[in-house]
Amino acid sequence: AWTEVLGHEIEELVGKKYYEFVHPEDLAGSTAEYDEFKKDDYVPIKYRNRFRCKNGVYKWLEWNGKLADGLTYASARECSQSQEAEARLDLALESLKIGIWDYNLITKELIWDDRMYELFDVDKKNSSRKLDMWSKRLHPDDLESSSKDLEKAIAQKKPFYSEFRIVVGDGSTRHLDGYGPVSYTHLRAHETDSY
Repeated sequence: AWTEVLGHEIEELVGKKYYEFVHPEDLAGSTAEYDEFKKDDYVPIKYRNRFRCKNGVYKWLEWNGKLADGLTYASARECSQSQEAEARLDLALESLKIGIWDYNLITKELIWDDRMYELFDVDKKNSSRKLDMWSKRLHPDDLESSSKDLEKAIAQKKPFYSEFRIVVGDGSTRHLDGYGPVSYTHLRAHETDSY
């Protein structure tokens, strides 16, 4: 991979440390990930960072690794295109003020991206990760209808759509549109919504 993806010859790599190739902006995060990884033999690692090619250009690599008997076993795949696509998606979501959430119908776990926490004015660190994160913020006049919209979408396995108001921490009201497909895969079911 080093020779094909990054263009370095094997002889050029002998005696070099991996961090000599890591993008300066990624070095602290990569080091922290690796230090955390070394603490536990049984926890696999997965993270992304940029590595310098022979021609000076940086490419994104996605690392997967395992620690066994004090040795690190790792593989990396080039993921520059998917990383760039994710960055463009993040920019679009940020510009449009769209949040994304998943609701697992089996575990009843609600997973929000950072934008959802911002939109709903909920502290991520102290969140319940349950549906009440959503329902507690619904305007009292919209609670029943929006809850029924969600229940109906799940029961009929049809897309969820609801217009509702939420009341945030300072007492102000925000108007939101909620949309998302309901998907069932094997014995797992979850709902993915965006606002």
